[in-house]
Amino acid sequence: MTTANDIKKVNKNLKKVLFDITNKKQMKKLGNLTIGLVHDRVRNKGKGIARPEGNRRTLKKVTEKYALWRAKQDNKHSQAATGRKSNLTFTGDMLDDMQLVELDKNHFKIGYGNDENQDKSDHQHAQGRQFLYLGKSELKLLKDAYDKTVGKIVKKS
Repeated sequence: MTTANDIKKVNKNLKKVLFDITNKKQMKKLGNLTIGLVHDRVRNKGKGIARPEGNRRTLKKVTEKYALWRAKQDNKHSQAATGRKSNLTFTGDMLDDMQLVELDKNHFKIGYGNDENQDKSDHQHAQGRQFLYLGKSELKLLKDAYDKTVGKIVKKS
């Protein structure tokens, strides 16, 4: 037979689980994981995604003129692309400046710490190098990370 105290205990545990699932700390972890996924896909693989839940595709090549200019520069990032390839990492500033610009227990928003890097990102998008969308495989990774976290929280309760 269930008592009023048992029901209160279940309700208390449920409230704790729901709080733990939807707290700012968990959203921050997911947000930072998202930034890491974008960094890896763009910088290490030279891939972008043209639309939400789209497939990965090689970023549009740079012009021959830009490729020749870039090759002569001394201030480039150690992981900068070579030839006509693109990985949006000439100096690394734009990708490295990606951060959580909004964060609460229910959502996060990724943006840039300064307008110059936002302008660079907008320019790349206009040039056909879309990279800020998340693909199906990345969304699945984020969902799996969230589910794993929820599973740990529920087991603790």
